Amino acid sequence: MDFGGIIKRAWRITWRYKALWVLGIFAGVSGCQGGGSGGGSGGSSGGSGTNGSLPGAPDMGEFARLYERIVDALPLIMAALAVLVVVGIVWSVLAIAARGALVTGVNAAEEQTLFTLGELWRSGFSHFWSLVGLDILLSLPLFAVGMLMLIFILVPLIATISAGGVPGPDFIAPVCGSLVLGVPVLAIGGFVLGVMHLIAIRYVMLGGQGAFEAAGNSWRFFRARFKDTLLVWLLNAALNLGASFVVAVPAVVVGIAVAIPAAVSASSGDFGALLAVVPVVAAFVIIVGLAYNAVWGTFTSALWTLYFRDVQGMGAPKADDVTPAYTIPPAPPAPPQSEVLGPPIAGHEPGPEPFATDSAGEG
Repeated sequence: MDFGGIIKRAWRITWRYKALWVLGIFAGVSGCQGGGSGGGSGGSSGGSGTNGSLPGAPDMGEFARLYERIVDALPLIMAALAVLVVVGIVWSVLAIAARGALVTGVNAAEEQTLFTLGELWRSGFSHFWSLVGLDILLSLPLFAVGMLMLIFILVPLIATISAGGVPGPDFIAPVCGSLVLGVPVLAIGGFVLGVMHLIAIRYVMLGGQGAFEAAGNSWRFFRARFKDTLLVWLLNAALNLGASFVVAVPAVVVGIAVAIPAAVSASSGDFGALLAVVPVVAAFVIIVGLAYNAVWGTFTSALWTLYFRDVQGMGAPKADDVTPAYTIPPAPPAPPQSEVLGPPIAGHEPGPEPFATDSAGEG
């Protein structure tokens, strides 16, 4: 298999069809991040201990005033938290749909069929519940292992404390056993289920399969093409590391450029200048993060979609002289699935046989 060609084609699609970056912003972000900054200034000029406190003791009046300010601002705090929760939910919904829409968009770009960005969003939402079911289905095993680890750790601890005792060596044994057994299971299971998830999304979007059928086929795919799939994952991880380094360099430079004057301002007591810099830095971090997710989310989706297409024999790549457009090319009018996707997608009883013909050419 021509892995270098897959990477080149994935980057070509990523760079030419920049409208896909809108989907990549959401698909490349797993959740909603929130940053908090807290500055505490407790300088007092002429603290002569008017409240009768000992030198160096905390001023209880300051705590009381801080508590009052928090109580007064409580409605605003609760409203802000509610907004963050709503934004997080909306972002998660869009992320699920965007991951599916990106698969359709990359497949369309490879097939040179024009679709609008709105149509790609609709394709993602048309399979929304299958994608949600897939997320839940492939998360349950790891959740179950995590819960078992907690049970083996917490039950002896709670029993010991309830009996009025102190945890001793008899408590350490189940904790160590749970960690020794559970952590490798979580690591290996996370890798396998994560790769299965990447493949299963393609079965949902390109084969129209439900969550259970797609999950089963992704496992067969993973077993039959383990070496190739592992190599794609390693290449993906290496490229991710390199891209993260490229993004981190300007971030570090800006951080140093901001940290030095900020430290000088703080040491001189000029906290107003420090507070003025914080929004600028926050905006820079957000913009860089979104740009990174836009490009990297699109490229990652293209890499796995093209790999999936090649393994499934979904047509050779087209000519290289495609005219870039702001509209996005998804799949043409669907030919018979038996011709395009093969038995693992179209058949009711898929198995590893469709991949057996390719296994001689692995690598």
